[in-house]
Amino acid sequence: MSNDLAKMVLTQNPLTDVLLSTEQAILIINLQGKILFVNRSTEQLLGLCVQEMLEEDIEEILSIPLKVIQEAANESKLSEGIRSNPITIDKYFGLEFFAQQLIAVGQTIGYVLFIRHAGREKYNGQQAFEANKVTFASIIGTSTGLEKVKQLAKNVCCSDSTVFLRGETGTGKELFARAIHFASNRKKEPFVAVNCAAIPENLLESELFGYEQGAFTGALKGGKKGKFELANGGTLFLDEVGDMPLNLQVKLLRVLQDREFERVGGLNTVKVNVRVIAATHQDLEKLMEAGKFREDLFYRLNVIPIYIPPLRERKEDIYLLLEHFLKKYTILRGKPAKRLSAEVLNSLFNYHWPGNVRELENVVEYMVNMQPGELIKKCSLPFYLQNCHYSSYSLESRQSKENKTADRLKESCGESDKIIAALNEFGWSTEGKKKAANALGISLATLYRKLQKINFSQHEKSS
Repeated sequence: MSNDLAKMVLTQNPLTDVLLSTEQAILIINLQGKILFVNRSTEQLLGLCVQEMLEEDIEEILSIPLKVIQEAANESKLSEGIRSNPITIDKYFGLEFFAQQLIAVGQTIGYVLFIRHAGREKYNGQQAFEANKVTFASIIGTSTGLEKVKQLAKNVCCSDSTVFLRGETGTGKELFARAIHFASNRKKEPFVAVNCAAIPENLLESELFGYEQGAFTGALKGGKKGKFELANGGTLFLDEVGDMPLNLQVKLLRVLQDREFERVGGLNTVKVNVRVIAATHQDLEKLMEAGKFREDLFYRLNVIPIYIPPLRERKEDIYLLLEHFLKKYTILRGKPAKRLSAEVLNSLFNYHWPGNVRELENVVEYMVNMQPGELIKKCSLPFYLQNCHYSSYSLESRQSKENKTADRLKESCGESDKIIAALNEFGWSTEGKKKAANALGISLATLYRKLQKINFSQHEKSS
């Protein structure tokens, strides 16, 4: 009954035409979470069209649980307008959603979502973004390898045991360290990060352990606390610990064993309650053989080792990462929404990504800056990627395209192959996706969900 009433209110209300054309992005759902109304501003802001959203479940399309919307709407006050109870979703970086009840004839018949860009000052560059609270949901990817790592990390969140994150540069070791901290019982205490490779050797000891007044020329009056003291009660993240000089490795070993140390130039013992998470991209086993890293420190750090796989081993995550970074940088740089051509997608999926997720993010930022139009073409890729070989999944002649494609897709045994073949035949645009979904015999929303789960590495092996 409430669903019919909601539809009647929307179809017969003279304000509907106003809502369709207003610059305020508005989306309306019924009590079950089905999308009943989307205006043009919402289409532009989310990069989706009305046909992709209407009558679909809000959680499936936008990853916003209905319960979250209900709670936000129930807590909001009409007099406060759309500025109360913002909902932020990792999938839509830089956007805020505000929920209010839709009331007719004295009863709640649905919910209205107002969508807007978050304050630009909140997203003033990568440093501010990284400084925000990080959850495991913030770590983009659904590949089997990444999900196993997430689960392992979740299992040790509430332990005080030392975690040792290992993996190539750019795989997201600090993101994992932050996610572990913010999911632990220390989440209200400080998270302090130190890059052991970025600080000169003669300053690293005082940076970590602090110093007393008069410890050396230029020492501040009253001395200074080190990172261990600043992180007391919380978590200290030692990044690139493999670059720590041998003389400091001895002192670090003592802190890990006894949770106490002396400041530089000090005589008093300082006790701390700190959870240590260390990380390195180096081969510490080789460094130990060469006498450049202490074995006893390695085993003290290696209590809970977690290996983060490189991007080339989880290429099915590339699609989600591209979507996330495109939204992030179009907002940060004040650019219109962008989409990638099939040629660009194929180039990116077949590249080996030695710099991993960090390199992928840099490439997306480059493309957003270089391409003035909506469609990012191959000429907007960095030069070293423009000649990257990619596999073609093109089908036969375009005559009677939709019927022939549908017949052949029915004969194909791999679902991923069907989807990729259809999209490369009809195009990766919204219109192309509609035709592909029709040929595959699935809804457009289902196609979007399946795209997020495709393992593109399977196609590379078969190409």
